[in-house]
Amino acid sequence: MNRSFEYLALAYADRGYEVLPLNGKMPLTPRGFYDASSDESAIREWWRKWPSANIGCRPPDDVIILDIDPRNGGSLSALGEYPTTRTARTGAGGWHVWFAARGKFAGALRGVAGVD
Repeated sequence: MNRSFEYLALAYADRGYEVLPLNGKMPLTPRGFYDASSDESAIREWWRKWPSANIGCRPPDDVIILDIDPRNGGSLSALGEYPTTRTARTGAGGWHVWFAARGKFAGALRGVAGVD
């Protein structure tokens, strides 16, 4: 059994993030995004059931994540200068870039291709 995904999911939860198991980008739990949890027993149960599941993370309410997709023309340089922040590579070779935020946001960065 591959415990590395479980270990990483637990590490995210330990830092206060709610996680859920994914098949590719699709949630494996019945309520999807709404099942995300930082509860250790739930996480262990999910990764025993789906040991190779990808890890999804529900961002906190005060965070916005930009999805940089190079397949659609997106690039980190298209963002211009921005403060040091959390970043993660995506399965498609792009980036997720995290920012502290307040308020409501549109689904894409206006005028910038490949950034949602």
